[in-house]
Amino acid sequence: MVKAKKYAENLVKNYAVCLHTTAGMNGILKASQQQWIIQNINSVTVSLDGSPAIQNRQRPFPDGSPSFQYVDRSLRAFDAAGYPYSIRTTVTAESVRSLVQIVTFFCENYSCRKIKLEPMYPRGRAADLKLNPPDAVEFIEYFRQARQIAEKTGCELLYSGARLNVLTSVFCQAAGCSCAVTPEGKITSCYEVITDSDPLADMFIYGYFDPLQNRLVADEKSRERLFNLNVAID
Repeated sequence: MVKAKKYAENLVKNYAVCLHTTAGMNGILKASQQQWIIQNINSVTVSLDGSPAIQNRQRPFPDGSPSFQYVDRSLRAFDAAGYPYSIRTTVTAESVRSLVQIVTFFCENYSCRKIKLEPMYPRGRAADLKLNPPDAVEFIEYFRQARQIAEKTGCELLYSGARLNVLTSVFCQAAGCSCAVTPEGKITSCYEVITDSDPLADMFIYGYFDPLQNRLVADEKSRERLFNLNVAID
């Protein structure tokens, strides 16, 4: 991240543009990393699924040990510095009925102004932990209850499927506009699909980084197919 930030800063010097950096992270940070983020990244979204019991159930370390205390430490460091951040919460069938308690816990313990609640996708680690998505009707019911709690404290509760202030023909930028490079050098348009072993790899992975030529190589036919993932009517 340090190298990427420096590269971007040097790049924009040649153009009449401002650099704005954001990041999504799990919040497992050393004190030095926390301070670097505060000083160099405009804002972050930190994944935290709830109180210690919920977070440690849904987001344990690979060895099964708890992670809550480390994320909590980072958020308190951000709060002490007056740093802007949002909390992103994955909601499962186990946690959906606790949304009021989860949002209350966040509002009482942290200074974030935005909380993003998202139903889980039955993929990757979620499947390994035998977690299931919440019932849609239950999610809506408890989301509305939790939103009332958030509003009382001046916090905005968000869900990506309910963006009434947005007019768009696609759900997200995975429909051809996103360009993310994985650690293995693959180009994917979806942050959820990052390996060739993923069942949706053929749909969303559309290129790779060529180290010999030092450039990105895209399959334009694959990308054109992604551009067609919209509800626009000709």
